[in-house]
Amino acid sequence: MFGYVRPAMDSLTEEEKQRYQSVYCGLCRTLGKRYGIAARLSVTYDMTFFALLLLSLYEPEEEQYCIHCGKQFWKGNNVVSCCMIDYTADMTIALMYHKCRDDWQDEHKLTSRGYQFLLERAYGQVKGQWPREVAQIEQCMYTIAALEEMEQEVPEKAANLFGVLLGELLAVQNDYWEQSLKVLGESMGKFIYMMDAVLDYEEDCRKGLPNPVAALEMKPADMKPVLMMLLAPASDAFERLPLVQDISLLRNILYSGVWQSYNQMTAKQEEVLHD
Repeated sequence: MFGYVRPAMDSLTEEEKQRYQSVYCGLCRTLGKRYGIAARLSVTYDMTFFALLLLSLYEPEEEQYCIHCGKQFWKGNNVVSCCMIDYTADMTIALMYHKCRDDWQDEHKLTSRGYQFLLERAYGQVKGQWPREVAQIEQCMYTIAALEEMEQEVPEKAANLFGVLLGELLAVQNDYWEQSLKVLGESMGKFIYMMDAVLDYEEDCRKGLPNPVAALEMKPADMKPVLMMLLAPASDAFERLPLVQDISLLRNILYSGVWQSYNQMTAKQEEVLHD
């Protein structure tokens, strides 16, 4: 249910690419520092976008340093560390824990069950520090799971709940921008939920698993207007926020990057039709 909110790298400047990488690596590094090496596997594009958004809106003091890791080991990567990265890392743990739980319940994936076990202690720490936020995640995810098990699934309800979940997590402070952040998070949550269903459609049908797109009696190729409608409130809320830092990078992700997986899927389908 994650991984779609990513940048369109070909359209970014070198400076923007480095900035995105520094926040992505900062989130990954923070996960490792706070919860151990295994926790770094939970880093996602989606949560990197939310971190960038919160950094742009609140402009907290950032600490930047260089690390040597992965493909850039010899060159080194710049890494961002700050309070908003810490918060995003904590919410990443909570969401990934429940994603693994959901994958185990739906498909009995042993890898998901194993990773959920590895995150157990970290999840307990996050729950102790953010009880309200984790309670919201638990309530929404348990209700979504119950809805998905119903014979007559109501996909709008499940998508709305996932939207509520992300809206609550994104509205990190009780301030003037809280409502706009909630609207943005809710809209993106609905979009992510339905995009996941679109991209999983063929596999779910092959395995006999319930799928929200099938429940709507639609095909993935016909879903773009629906997805655009779900994402529209996020765009409106985004443009109301007083964002300056990283605004071009954020727009790249919100207006172009989120469609990459869908466009790749439809392009493959077109190739099959013409073969």
